[in-house]
Amino acid sequence: MEYFQVPETNPGQDGLCSDNDCPCGWPGANIPRGTGYMYISQSVVDFRRDAKTVHEAEQKIARMRQGSSVMFGQNVVTSTLMCEQGARKRGLDLEVAAADAHYWWQTGLVPLRATPLAGSSRTPAQIVQPVTPPPQAQQPTPAKKKWWEFWKE
Repeated sequence: MEYFQVPETNPGQDGLCSDNDCPCGWPGANIPRGTGYMYISQSVVDFRRDAKTVHEAEQKIARMRQGSSVMFGQNVVTSTLMCEQGARKRGLDLEVAAADAHYWWQTGLVPLRATPLAGSSRTPAQIVQPVTPPPQAQQPTPAKKKWWEFWKE
């Protein structure tokens, strides 16, 4: 599975429900660290497919804004951390959305796939397992060079 970066709004602190459509209101329900539900829309997946890092996403937004006054609504460029009330209102698969949020709290990464809806058919691979690091985080072991190959890069 591929992933993209989503920075914490207030690193080291609890979160807030960031769903503009959630009935919990403004400034949003408190979400203790490690909990909550992560919503990833298909629009976010489409936008972040070629902008997986925060820096790449910022550059893409800047390019899109050049010469135009484009505005980005919620759930277009990044995922949304939300409370259970918001996740239920959107009809999300709560198990997947909770696993995504838990994984994000641990790694700062979110899977590059839309959050499935409750009752939809999904595969076990759609549920992020928090104990396994994402594939791109694993560094391959460099091949050992012979003593005469060190001048090559």
